[in-house]
Amino acid sequence: MANMHVLGEIKRFLDQKSSGILEITFAHLEILTYHNQKLLNRTLRQNSRIRIYEHRSMALAQMEVMDHLVFHFSLWFPTPAHTSHYQSKSLFLPRPLSHGILEMDAETLQLEFTIDTPNKNARVNVKHRYTCALP
Repeated sequence: MANMHVLGEIKRFLDQKSSGILEITFAHLEILTYHNQKLLNRTLRQNSRIRIYEHRSMALAQMEVMDHLVFHFSLWFPTPAHTSHYQSKSLFLPRPLSHGILEMDAETLQLEFTIDTPNKNARVNVKHRYTCALP
């Protein structure tokens, strides 16, 4: 997996206007959870996967998070325009997730979001950091 350009591979797949699925397996996934900016938990996993789907009628793509802490989810993001660096705060996340940021480059994909609760003091922030090579 160290030879793959993450953002380049995703952009290439989306530019093909394919109706297929792109599945990427990363060497490592680090999941960090925070409450009030204090680290709650750090989880490390190997061979973690995401799936990318293209939406033909919009300039959006869907990412399915295969390895998660609590529940299976997908999110929608604007398609990348360049292969050097990508960052989007315009994510469409399922409730109770909100405030998402997706960032990608050649070797990493990072997803950050908040798990909302009715009680604002109980909110948890989550960061998924996928890497192709050893950290």
